[in-house]
Amino acid sequence: MEQGVNSIPTFFLPLSHKKIIFNTLKIASMRKLFPFFLIAVLFMACNNSGTQSTNKESAAKETSSIIEVDVPTFLKAPKSLTGKQVRIKGEVAHVCKHGGKRLFLMHPDCEDRVKVTADDNIPAFKQELEGSVVVVTGLVEELKVDKTYLDEWQAEVEAESHKESEKKIHTGGADHEKEAKEGEDHDENDHAMEQINAMREKLKNSEEGYLSFFSIACETIDEVK
Repeated sequence: MEQGVNSIPTFFLPLSHKKIIFNTLKIASMRKLFPFFLIAVLFMACNNSGTQSTNKESAAKETSSIIEVDVPTFLKAPKSLTGKQVRIKGEVAHVCKHGGKRLFLMHPDCEDRVKVTADDNIPAFKQELEGSVVVVTGLVEELKVDKTYLDEWQAEVEAESHKESEKKIHTGGADHEKEAKEGEDHDENDHAMEQINAMREKLKNSEEGYLSFFSIACETIDEVK
């Protein structure tokens, strides 16, 4: 009876024959493993393609989730945009001089403005942006101002005013530069108190028990040339 290659007693064969048998077995083994190797390669290729497709879909989804608005549209229904990412274009009406943490966008058809605040990625807005047209991308946030909020704000303003009064008593008002600075701070405190009192009046007519103020936490800002 004929014996298969695997059943040949190789220890009786010459070395050259052993090498031939070994190579034959090696080739046969590789042929058996080749289909599995091919399947593995195809699987890796499909998996890589799937990953790239997923990344593209995620990027497309992220882009499509940003809502395009203009200043009038935003001011018309800001509450519906709360917690969502928007991209808004408008003219910079004002950049806050103290720290540059806020700017306001305006539109010729609107009296009100859209407040934009700088986040951790943007240390401050440049004063040079005033009068230029910009495109801002960011998250819409809602600030709810109630009686407690106003009480705490007023306490802070009064404490600051008290500190300024003490400074004047101890320094005697000898430093004109300091006097000018303190005068500016005093004006700011007066303005803050006017805002607080105005909000208290509005709060009386609020059915919700609070006032809502909407702003955009800026993530990116690009000047339109």
